Amino acid sequence: MKKQLTICFALSMLLTTAFSQLTIIPKAGITYANIGMSDDMLEGGEKPKYKVGLQLGAGFEITVNKFLAIQPELLFHQKGWRTDYSEDGFSSKTSALLNYIELPILVEAKFGKFYVDAGPSIALGIGGKYKYEYSSQGDTEKGDGKIKFGKEPDDNEEDIYLDNAVDFGLQMGGGVKAGPLVIDFRYGIGLSNIQDSLDGFNGDWKMKNRSFQLTVGFPIILGGK
Repeated sequence: MKKQLTICFALSMLLTTAFSQLTIIPKAGITYANIGMSDDMLEGGEKPKYKVGLQLGAGFEITVNKFLAIQPELLFHQKGWRTDYSEDGFSSKTSALLNYIELPILVEAKFGKFYVDAGPSIALGIGGKYKYEYSSQGDTEKGDGKIKFGKEPDDNEEDIYLDNAVDFGLQMGGGVKAGPLVIDFRYGIGLSNIQDSLDGFNGDWKMKNRSFQLTVGFPIILGGK
């Protein structure tokens, strides 16, 4: 234990001396998310629509110099999609909201009060929920349930299971420092299919997260040169 504490202390001193400033940025905001699907999966149907969610967490800005910083983040990030279809007396509305714990690592270029940033991210799905409403000739059916990640059990009746909890992606965007706040706008592209191809499907399969993010943060300087 003493050796581990010594290593942690040494790393802390190294970070403090190697970089000019370390800042934590608690942040909160909204997401505007959708799912990217291949044309083969849609089969001429309408594409999914965007759904609003939440984003909460914190960024850790490590300033290298006045023009460059590195910013890892730890976020609760809601993604998902919705559909809205109507034809010949039949209508349907569905929505899915997926909850992720996400770790982006961004390189930030600064231009005075403004900045742009980009970098990779990895997210872990921790669950979600879905809703549906079907109407036909005056009859309406509604329902909801949970979305889970992993292998679907044989006795499942109501929950929806997605195969892949891990979602690799890219983040890019920018922002501005307005007084004591930081306003950040970003676009996230998922690179991983959240669901494997279904049995019997022979076309191009693509089911990947997409998300616009607007957050407001409050920087707190922890230390540095």
